[in-house]
Amino acid sequence: MPLLDPKYPFSELSRDVIAGFYRSFDSFGFGFLEPVHKRVLAVELRHAGLKIQTEVAFELFHLGEPVGVEEQLIVEIKTGTALDPSAIAQLLNYLNVTKLPLGLVLFFGPKPKVKRIIRDDTREYPVIER
Repeated sequence: MPLLDPKYPFSELSRDVIAGFYRSFDSFGFGFLEPVHKRVLAVELRHAGLKIQTEVAFELFHLGEPVGVEEQLIVEIKTGTALDPSAIAQLLNYLNVTKLPLGLVLFFGPKPKVKRIIRDDTREYPVIER
């Protein structure tokens, strides 16, 4: 049965990415640098049947006109002892310039954390953190 919730764009896709994140964390844990976790997560998501791209030049918009590639979801991977709050601002900037509705911050720290950021078109620089 599909999980569809209009409050959460791409809820099935984000569920699959988050599940892959936790499988990756269970396998590799805390302590590696971001590039290692990016590669591990990419392998995990491909094995789950997801079509993924890493380090993609994404589509930017200025004055309503496109400026790169259109995708569905931005995943930002972070590591360290604590999640830096600037990671959320960084992801929000990506969402605002790409006009994508959803992004995930996946934190490979001492305890894994997921931050789902939903872009809200009704405000100039909107953010809803879940």
